[in-house]
Amino acid sequence: SSAYDRWWEARTLWGSLVNYSRTLARQALTLITPASHEARATQRLLVQLQIAFTHALRCHLRGQNPYPELSGVLDDETLAWLRRYKNVPAAILLKMGQETSRAFEEGWIDSIRFAAIDE
Repeated sequence: SSAYDRWWEARTLWGSLVNYSRTLARQALTLITPASHEARATQRLLVQLQIAFTHALRCHLRGQNPYPELSGVLDDETLAWLRRYKNVPAAILLKMGQETSRAFEEGWIDSIRFAAIDE
């Protein structure tokens, strides 16, 4: 019974993570104004980072190397940046925060949308 309860809790948490991932991808595509090629590239990068985060977290929890999974999602420059960090999922979240902050600083999102995405 205890093992099943733990499994069910993990399943529920993973389902929530997947739903939040979809929400974040939708917000990146709809709340950031694609005013320039650079803004569209940031939208795309945020979606790619969210996909990568889910794969990296799965690998991290299983004690697996995440880079074979991530190489199909992220570019070489981002992968090289991630290799500096031991906790890859946390590093991806850091990168997502940096990109979201940059979108705010560039004026591609206003403070209300920034808060919604950050939440």
